[in-house]
Parts: sequence; C-alpha cells; structure tokens
Amino acid sequence: MKKIISLTVISFLFLQVYSQPPWRQRANFLGGGRSSAVGFGISNTGYIGLGYDVNNYKGNLWRFEPDSNWWISIPNIGGPNQSGIERNMSASFSIGTKAYVTTGSGGAAYMRDTWEYEKQTDTWTQKADFGGTARRGATAFSIDSVGYVGTGQDLGGYRKDFYKFSPASNTWTAITSFGGTKRRLAVSFTASGKAYVATGDDGVIVKDMWEYTPQTDTWVQKAAFAGSPRQNAIAFSLNNEGYIGTGYDDSFTFKSDIWKYSPVNDQWTAQQSFPAGARAAAAVFTINGVAYIGTGYCDTAIFYDIWEFNPNAVPLKMNTTSTEKITASVYPNPIHTTGVYRIESSSTIQGKLIVYNSNGAIVRALPLLNNQCIIDRKNMDAGIYYYRVENTSVKNLMGKIIITD
Repeated sequence: MKKIISLTVISFLFLQVYSQPPWRQRANFLGGGRSSAVGFGISNTGYIGLGYDVNNYKGNLWRFEPDSNWWISIPNIGGPNQSGIERNMSASFSIGTKAYVTTGSGGAAYMRDTWEYEKQTDTWTQKADFGGTARRGATAFSIDSVGYVGTGQDLGGYRKDFYKFSPASNTWTAITSFGGTKRRLAVSFTASGKAYVATGDDGVIVKDMWEYTPQTDTWVQKAAFAGSPRQNAIAFSLNNEGYIGTGYDDSFTFKSDIWKYSPVNDQWTAQQSFPAGARAAAAVFTINGVAYIGTGYCDTAIFYDIWEFNPNAVPLKMNTTSTEKITASVYPNPIHTTGVYRIESSSTIQGKLIVYNSNGAIVRALPLLNNQCIIDRKNMDAGIYYYRVENTSVKNLMGKIIITD
C-alpha cells in the first residue's frame, strides 16, 4: 500500500528554477526534508531513506519509480519490529536485487550493524556486523558481487581501514587500508572495475583521490578533485566515468558545482552545476544510466526536492502548434488524514491549489511545488470539498475532494 505523509520541513528554501538538460526536476521526496540520508539503486528503482530532519534521526525509506515519477514507502530498516535503529551518516551499497546498509549514528553514537534489503520480497534481514569498529561517516561501493566499506569516524577518531563484504558467505574481511590519510565524510564511485575514493575531512577538508584495484588489493593516488576541497559531497558513476559535486568546502561555503572524472586520461571536467542551489549531505542513486540527486541541507534550510541528471539528455523541440492534455488528481480520495494533489504535465504549472467547502468558502490556498502539493485534512470536517488551480493559463483543473473520518 502506498503511504502518503505530510512533508514537514523545519526550515525549507525553495529556489524557482526551470528544468533543462542535463537536469530535470522530478517528484519531491515524500519522506520529508532530511540530510545525511542513504541512496541506492536496485535495477530500475531508486531508494532514499534514513538521515536526520533537524529534530529526529530517521528509520524510514522510500522507493522511487522513474516511469510514474512517484515515491512509495517501504518497510523501515530493521527486523520485524523495525524500531530503535534510526540513523544518519550510514554507508550503503547494492548488489543485484539487494542493498546493504551499515554503520551510522543515531540510536547509538556509533553503529556497526548491517542490514540487507531484498527488493523482490520488500524485507530487511540482519547480516554480520561490519568488520571494523562502530563508526559513522564511512564511504562504500560495490564491485561485481562484493561490497566495500571504509574510512569514517569512531570513538577513537578518524579511520582509514577498509573491509569487503561477501553476501554469499556473510563475512567481512579486512583489505589494504585506504591509501590517503584517515578521514570521515569521503565519497566514492566505481568505473571499469575499479573504485575511487576522494575528498572528506582528515582534520582539514581535503580533495585528494585514490584508485583501488580489487585484483591486486592496492591503492594508487590519482588526479585530485578539481573543485575546492570538500566534505559531505555526492559522488556517482555513469558510463564508466565518475562525478563529484555539491558539499561543503574549506572556505565554509556550501557548493553546487559538479565535476566529471575520466579514468582514461585521469582528468576532471566541469559540468553544469546542480540547478537547485548549493547544499551538503545530499543523497544520490543511479538507475538506467541516470543519476537522481536530492535532499540535504544548506545553512538552516533542509530539502526534499529531487533532480535527475542525465548527461545524454537532449533539449526537446517545442511544437508551438500542439496542445498538451493536462490532467490532475488527488490521492487518496477520499482523504482521511493527508492527500497529495498532483498535476500531470511536461511543463511546470505555477500557482496555488484553492480548496473550497460546500458553502464556497476558501479553506486552503496551497502553493504548487513541482506540480504538486500536500493537502492536510487538519481542521477540515468530514464532507465534500471542491478545488481549482489559480492560474490563468491553465483551464479546467477543477475537481472534488471527499474528507472522511
């Protein structure tokens, strides 16, 4: 069953931007604003969850369906009771139809438990504890059928040890420690069977990058990240090239820049910046050759917007003589506590959703963000209500809402 919740954000900054290749805005994350969440992809679906929303550590996760541009809740991390293990700054990786989440901070200052999520059964199973000390701010990646987790911060300080996890034997094994300095909040990506770990905080914010070859269990230093030194950045790989961007740099500045790394020539190239503005501690996942980036924070603002990055996208040719049929719906309808109003259109529809009671009095005036808004039933009695979109360029976006006890 789909679970819709109110998007409560302690402090939220929305920048009005327009989608253009390689960026396209997608449906807002329905789990609410948060930072230091995990993101991972399994086949053709993506996932974001855990993290911190300024007041609470989170244990919930949501699945993104790119074809329908919609989010669906999945079971909270953990066993049958799904309690007591909320966390942020965790490490995650995916292998086949499964994903793995380990380490973090929240229910305890430092954690080392490991959980396997199986997409086909939509269930979590506890696996062997992480092979190193309990920690937070580690980085993770997978190559072939093996996962790797290392660096981070534990009770003794920053770490550089690394471990590999075999799902087949449910065991962790130490590998050669990271080639750079001890650090936390580094990022990693993979390309052509090798891994790259870069940036982070080793007491100062750094920008060096190291390549790991699993066949020889060795680290080799490569060209440093071309942006300013960075922590709490994002990293992902597409088409055997790596990308690093956003985060917080050594001049105490939040960043929106994105850089591409080519392993073939060991060079970095600037890309079009993240269009929604600077932020740190965002989440990212990749599916079907496309990256999806969102959540995170900047100063006192915390975000739940989601953006698609597709370096192969091309601008659409506009046909000025064609007309698009725009539709809208409310889900669920009837509404018991909370619903979502959503407009289906390739264009961004500006304006507000105006909700009236049966006497014609306005009971809600809700701004549209990314063609949707949340309808909170609070203080609305059971009965029939009507809505329209306040926008002179869009006609017939009207309908009926039923509120039930």
